[in-house]
Amino acid sequence: MTGKERKVFLALIWLTFREINTGFEGLKVSERIPMPDDPSVTVDYETLLNNLEQSIERFISEGSKKALMCVRCSVQCIQKAQARERGCWR
Repeated sequence: MTGKERKVFLALIWLTFREINTGFEGLKVSERIPMPDDPSVTVDYETLLNNLEQSIERFISEGSKKALMCVRCSVQCIQKAQARERGCWR
């Protein structure tokens, strides 16, 4: 995927997986967000939300070499995709 809406499209895919996974009883799912400097390193989505609640603006994931993830930007991108899926945001 390329272009300005790349993050939104990826978030929509993530939301689709989330919806599919909720249909399986007993399935434990950890929602992970890739780090910008190394997509093989991920951070738990709930951890991002907790950091946002604590006003932590930047986050270095375990295993990441240098990049700081912008917590607010990452969470807002996902929230925009959720709103778009519900038809609330264009």
